[in-house]
Amino acid sequence: MKTTGFKLFLTTILTLFTVFAGIAQEQPIRVGVKIGFPNIIGGHLEYVTPLLGERLAPSLEYSSVKLDGYLEPDQGGIKYWEAGFNYYFGKKPGRGSYVHLGYGNLRGDFIFEDYAFNNANEPGQGTASIDQGSFNIRLGAKAGGLFYFRPEIGYTFSPLSETIAVSVDYPNGQNEVRQEEMPGLLTSGFTINIGIGFAF
Repeated sequence: MKTTGFKLFLTTILTLFTVFAGIAQEQPIRVGVKIGFPNIIGGHLEYVTPLLGERLAPSLEYSSVKLDGYLEPDQGGIKYWEAGFNYYFGKKPGRGSYVHLGYGNLRGDFIFEDYAFNNANEPGQGTASIDQGSFNIRLGAKAGGLFYFRPEIGYTFSPLSETIAVSVDYPNGQNEVRQEEMPGLLTSGFTINIGIGFAF
């Protein structure tokens, strides 16, 4: 169901990109990079359409980040995508302040070496995964022309759970599932990022 809904949403946005190509405002295409949470770092694409006085802009985001180097000897990575719309309400169409509405999905897989100890004090290997979809709202501001800068802050309506299930396999064949607390920053629902890029 999630996959079907995403494909329909993505098809709608790509159709808008195509239909309004060539008739939107000057420099309607924005391609850049965003750094923050939950995306960590990833690509961003926006297209300002002529709709609502050149103030409505569909947008896409995608991230795929390996975290092995930061977790060593543990392993892990996350993938994040989001599709939505920006509505600019500043004085200039397609610039200044805007509100973003969208739907995103965060997926993560992690492997923890020497994660825990059972009664025999044998180290085990833990595995955990995240798959969380949510509608999001953000406030942001785009500044600049050919080269732009955009900070954003917002809220996700379905934040990550306060705990994560970790399945631990021990060398003696035993298995247990432990519930571990997630950092408060990740479960608060608040999102923040900074974007830079080029418009053309």
